[in-house]
Amino acid sequence: MVLVGAVLLLAVLGQIMVYSTTFYWSYTSYGSPFTIFLGQLRWFALGIIGFVAFAWIDYGLFRRWAVPVLVLVFSSLLLIIFIGSRVFGAQRSLFDGSVQPSEFAKLGMVLYAAAWLAGRRTELRTFSEGMLPYGVVIGIIIGLVLMQPDLSTAFVLSVVMLTMYFMSEASISQFVTVLLTFAILFALMINFNQHSSERLATFLASLNDPLTAENYHIRQLMLTMAGGGWLGHGIGASYQKFAYLPTPHTDSVIAVLVDETGIFGLIFFLGLIGVFVWRGIRIAMAAKSSFGAYIAVGITVWVAVQTMMNLFSVLAMIPFTGVPVPFLSLGGSSLVSLLLACGVLVSISRGSNVDVRTADADDDDAGIREPKTARRIQRNGQFAFLASHDLSRWNRGTRASSTERAQSAWGKVRARAERVRRELRKRTSRGTVRR
Repeated sequence: MVLVGAVLLLAVLGQIMVYSTTFYWSYTSYGSPFTIFLGQLRWFALGIIGFVAFAWIDYGLFRRWAVPVLVLVFSSLLLIIFIGSRVFGAQRSLFDGSVQPSEFAKLGMVLYAAAWLAGRRTELRTFSEGMLPYGVVIGIIIGLVLMQPDLSTAFVLSVVMLTMYFMSEASISQFVTVLLTFAILFALMINFNQHSSERLATFLASLNDPLTAENYHIRQLMLTMAGGGWLGHGIGASYQKFAYLPTPHTDSVIAVLVDETGIFGLIFFLGLIGVFVWRGIRIAMAAKSSFGAYIAVGITVWVAVQTMMNLFSVLAMIPFTGVPVPFLSLGGSSLVSLLLACGVLVSISRGSNVDVRTADADDDDAGIREPKTARRIQRNGQFAFLASHDLSRWNRGTRASSTERAQSAWGKVRARAERVRRELRKRTSRGTVRR
């Protein structure tokens, strides 16, 4: 319930910021301050329905759907190349800009990578059966995202996939090899992409002189955030968003949040993200299968990395990126995909009744412990995938698996029998019971 509460608060805060950053644009473009907000509100309602549905669905079923999900992700990203809508020089969406498949690709790739890694626990240390096929599949999807071009989303996907790979049985040398490969590819992409090169040059110029004319966006971000103070001007009262601050409803929404709610508002938002990350890690640690643990790690890293990327770019600590702020930025695809992912996290915390022994013989749902992975992850200072049968120790009030419930019931019967035997022995020793 802590996770559910944090997600709902983030989603509601996002709707408030969407209205605050779009009512002027909506009024000047459509004659009503509510037009854009109502469109986002429909996506919000759809996302909440998906959140409840995915929380109710047994997450073990996603293992069976991993390959169809990969095919759907690949097909949608390939379709963008031929019939995608072009907005601001990028071709990233379908259906006249209403759906952005790369946002749903994040969740789809997390599910597929989790199923792939959990099903190949013993082969991951080999190059031909571990690193090579994993790198090829992930590389194809990331390559399609880069062709849009969408360097920020490709970077988020790369970090998530690399983290999930490192959490598996892969060796450190393999992880370093894959990391260097992705770093080289991204460096080449920045070098040959004019838009990315310009953003990098602007960032480097801002380090020497933040007030240069080329750094207009960064300068407006600084002015917007500096004006908020500790308490801000109030929701809707930021004047910088009125034709001064570029993209206040997407990339720059954190600056508007600080201007209107102050430093305390930013601390509140980051605190909710921190609660989300904390619960995501706890769910990964308490997951009864490696498949569930990989999914929880992937979703948690996805939200954390995307938030930090936007925050650091707004603070001019890294080159400015076009990645949306989780839950806050305008965009139906981003919001719905995030809420669906949160539903999967809740499902993992509830446990799984699906028999996954044929796909992952090391899963604790099959009654088999996974000490090798736990020991390795503990040695590396990472998350230990606990094999405890008491899920309520980590997530109180969650629903355990049928095997766990049976074991718990049998344990209660044995405990009661033991109490009866002890009581009989006491009475016998006092002579109150005939021998």
